[in-house]
Amino acid sequence: MGRQRGAIRLEGRLGELCFYRLNGKDVVRRIGTVSRAHYEQSESMARVRENAAEFSGASRAGKALREGLQPYANEMGDTYLSGRLNGAMMRVMQQDNGMRGKRMISVVNHGAPLLGFRLNKERSLEAVMNQPYSIQVNGARNEATMAMSTFEPQTMVKAPKGASHFRLMMAMATVSNYSYTNEGYEPLHAAQNGLRAQAESAAFLLNAPATPLLSATLPGVALLGADVALVVALGIRFYAEVNGAMNELNDGKAMDVVWVG
Repeated sequence: MGRQRGAIRLEGRLGELCFYRLNGKDVVRRIGTVSRAHYEQSESMARVRENAAEFSGASRAGKALREGLQPYANEMGDTYLSGRLNGAMMRVMQQDNGMRGKRMISVVNHGAPLLGFRLNKERSLEAVMNQPYSIQVNGARNEATMAMSTFEPQTMVKAPKGASHFRLMMAMATVSNYSYTNEGYEPLHAAQNGLRAQAESAAFLLNAPATPLLSATLPGVALLGADVALVVALGIRFYAEVNGAMNELNDGKAMDVVWVG
């Protein structure tokens, strides 16, 4: 690896040379190339091929969950949501005992890495709302209900400045198990992969008792397949009432995964 010297700083790629900064210094290196045949056949590239295959599978499973959590993934997710979901799916995969490069992604059996997952890494639901709640899922796993006892939001909810109301949201999303095939990782139950349903409460006053109850049902699904996981997320959003109109606030929003199975 060489260093750049001179008055002109170069960044980016020029032919086979790549110019960039590393630890505060301007450096340059030659871009290495690997032939397709060497990549596909060489024993020295076996671990690279395994990692690439599994990363691709985790990315596909992460995308299915991200789509299932819409529109909240776009509304509340941080810049690195996709990458963090892919990482969570890699941890799900690593719990499988199969051969490296072909391990199954089974959220149904190994969904613990997703429990508590925050759509925004810097803001958890627990930090915003310290009120106990229950999540009930029916036997067919196509319906979920969130219930709370009556509580005082003023003491149990940390609202942003200027907020007068809050609303709770529940999202249901499905993720099929993924297995390795000759074409890469594919969902075992594509028809039930990436499905979603949502429910939102009324806008509750922050200075009055509230008793939220949410229920949602996956559309067109009578029974969720045994190879498909149900993921439930719970979130909160704040509003400021001005002249009778509810103005949504960007601050304080949070949503976490609260049930996986």
